[in-house]
Amino acid sequence: MKFDRYFLALKALLNAKYVFHEPEKEDLLIFDGESLNQLKYILPSFKYQVIETRINRIKEIYITPKIFFSTIRNIKTNILNSYLLTLVDIIKPKVVFTFIDNSEKFSEFAALRKKKYKFVALQNGARYEHRTYKELFKKKIISKGYVKFNIPYFLCFGENEVEDYKKYHDPIISLKEYILKNNKNVEEDLKNVEKDVKETVKESADYAQNSDEPSASELYADVYK
Repeated sequence: MKFDRYFLALKALLNAKYVFHEPEKEDLLIFDGESLNQLKYILPSFKYQVIETRINRIKEIYITPKIFFSTIRNIKTNILNSYLLTLVDIIKPKVVFTFIDNSEKFSEFAALRKKKYKFVALQNGARYEHRTYKELFKKKIISKGYVKFNIPYFLCFGENEVEDYKKYHDPIISLKEYILKNNKNVEEDLKNVEKDVKETVKESADYAQNSDEPSASELYADVYK
């Protein structure tokens, strides 16, 4: 696994375009370009910059003395995150937005910079897997612990998600933790449930896409801060 990461990093360094100036400042920063396709109907109305957070998607690397020394000062976990955090500080956005609401990196950056910028995440799917990780970690089935999410501004499906987020600090909670804790050999049943959930979400998404656009009065509905 580590070898794969090193290979991707080396490939990115060899193939990237090196830019010897700082990125331009912008009020709206899209966190993780993986979500751009889903946002293609919204973004043309705004001016924005994109910060790629996945090593395989990084096509440009900015290099200046300020970026170098700021990256060293920002080191918290690894060089890539420190470099990306430096770029965020240079771009100085009013809003850092992501459609990847279960991104650990987004939550980490929000925890570090939420006093300087507004971090906004739009929910793009049911988020129940994190509770499962927590239970598996307790049972020592997996070695990596559960990571709580930090989303200062969360645009979610409805009131149920708001209450769950307030209680657990997760994007969405399900009954999976309870089921795993109190039952044995139910993994196959849970897979079937997850399949049904995905089908329901798809039906809901299809309905939303085929429905009339909401009025301006609905703009701030179900926005949790």
